Amino acid sequence: MKCTYFVSHHSDFSESIKMTHMSTQQELARKLTGLYPNAVIKKIDKDNFLDIYLPELHIAKGTHLFFNTAKDSIKIGFYCRDMDFVDRILNKTLELEKFSQGLRLYNNPTFDNIDEAFEAAKHLLNLISAGVPKLPDNSISHNTNESLDLEANDESDNELGLPALRIPQGVGISSDLLAVYINTWVAPTRIFADRLIKFCVAPWLTCFNDSTFFSHLKLEESSQIIELLSQHKAIPVLNNAPEDVKGQLKLVWWMAPFCIFNDYATPIIINKNGIYGLYSTQFPDDIELTCLASWDAIMDLTFEYSYAENIIDDEDHNVNCLTIEYSDGELCIFELVDRSKNQGSYLSIVEEIWKIREPTITASKGLPMWKEGFGGEGHVTINSVSDLLKVHTYEDITRLDRFL
Repeated sequence: MKCTYFVSHHSDFSESIKMTHMSTQQELARKLTGLYPNAVIKKIDKDNFLDIYLPELHIAKGTHLFFNTAKDSIKIGFYCRDMDFVDRILNKTLELEKFSQGLRLYNNPTFDNIDEAFEAAKHLLNLISAGVPKLPDNSISHNTNESLDLEANDESDNELGLPALRIPQGVGISSDLLAVYINTWVAPTRIFADRLIKFCVAPWLTCFNDSTFFSHLKLEESSQIIELLSQHKAIPVLNNAPEDVKGQLKLVWWMAPFCIFNDYATPIIINKNGIYGLYSTQFPDDIELTCLASWDAIMDLTFEYSYAENIIDDEDHNVNCLTIEYSDGELCIFELVDRSKNQGSYLSIVEEIWKIREPTITASKGLPMWKEGFGGEGHVTINSVSDLLKVHTYEDITRLDRFL
């Protein structure tokens, strides 16, 4: 049986897959860009936060107005790590307050509808604007020497940090073992620094603490594995995958130890049916292994190193991104790596397995069973990820029976 899939239009998978009207974030963005023609939408409908860059207020690329649209209410604020700027604004008004990452309205009010939130955002921006020196018109939309100097000196936008992981209680794994996992696989990034992430935990996560099975690949090693898999049309099978996972998914093809999607953290696991992760609509309760994307529902799948949230942002070299495209949406899965340590990518190998498997996926669309082996692919069983770096491993490939 093939599994169903989730489409990432909204921050919660339980919402409608197809949009029949503008989302809350789209409507807020429409109103704001009408008021500020130079505004740039940095992020929309990817999670709870709508982020809008406003060069009129601060030219540094990391700053933005944000709307937090979680839980049927809306909060607003202005993200800015330039504390001199923040203090200068606060000296001119008592209606704003400082928080750890910028400015917001005093007492951080919540709003029940779009119109109220938009009016409050206008008031917030007017208060900030009152403390901002007027710039020449041509300094906003063009890369003048002055604007480049301002961006180059804004070191705070490049600060790296760890995400703030919300960890459920009573998950059947000791705090010491969980700390080993986090210290091993969670790298500091700019994009996810201090960002609240729901960490979906299961006892079998300790398998990633076994360095004889999983260890950090170097960048050249993950590239070498991709080249060898492609050359031999080989799909790995992880013989030592956790028994709890094999009990549900049977043959486990690949695992990426720590990834983030829609502000949930989970390992990513793939088998012949699709891409899986730990997830719960009732977090922190009822966490279970869930199919996030079925192979036959995917239109395209692409991987990129050094992800940038927007064309105006610098790339974050410690964040890789796997983008899964459907006919009516997309799902972005992020991997955190420490590039200063030359760490390679487990998530990049998912893209290569997709390429190897794609002819069979295409030939099987609309059918109740897979046309196994249609693309000439085969399985290679391994006991350790490092086995895939050894040429002799590929001498024992089990070719799948065509049309089985």
